[in-house]
Amino acid sequence: MGWWRLYRSGRRPGIDVGRVFALLRKKRIDVLPEDWEEAEIADGSGTLGFFSPHSIWPFAMSMAVAVLGFGIVFMHYWLIALGAIFLIYTTVMLNLQYGLPKEKNTNSRLLP
Repeated sequence: MGWWRLYRSGRRPGIDVGRVFALLRKKRIDVLPEDWEEAEIADGSGTLGFFSPHSIWPFAMSMAVAVLGFGIVFMHYWLIALGAIFLIYTTVMLNLQYGLPKEKNTNSRLLP
């Protein structure tokens, strides 16, 4: 019964810890563009990351998830295994898309 009265009274120790954390954190944060009254949308925008527009791997990953999903729905273990292997392969290839070195042509007879 004691913890319920403490809870209902509003004296929760977690709130005090949260207030202290918020006050300490507030001192370390600079003024953000959202705090300016004259701010434009472009002031808060930044680099979102690199996107490869001609990559086949996102489509291949979605097909792998579809194969895996069909295997789970129809309970075909061979399809589950195939989809899982295909998904692992496409995930690795997506992550290493720009990390793998380009193949060099070692056959000099084909060069003009």
